[in-house]
Amino acid sequence: MILGGIYKGDDFSQVVNECSKEKIKVYSFGKDGAYFSKLFDCTYYRDLNALIKNLVSIVSKTDIILFSPGCASFDQFKNFEERGNNFIELIEHKLNFKGC
Repeated sequence: MILGGIYKGDDFSQVVNECSKEKIKVYSFGKDGAYFSKLFDCTYYRDLNALIKNLVSIVSKTDIILFSPGCASFDQFKNFEERGNNFIELIEHKLNFKGC
């Protein structure tokens, strides 16, 4: 699961518990990604591009990549649509995954 952006004070405790229970690997990015890296005990990347670039050596074609930022996108994108489109482009081009 990929999450990050600008944290708005929401309670992520249930998400942390479920990710831990289900052994979901979490990666964080963006302005408050360092906060999430501590909360989820996960790897932090400065931006989405760097994160996806590093996933190339980690994921396989059968893996599910859940893009669920859970935060505002204004730190790196003009809106959520631009962020989503950027994610799809990165996944399709850097990881050669289709069907996002």
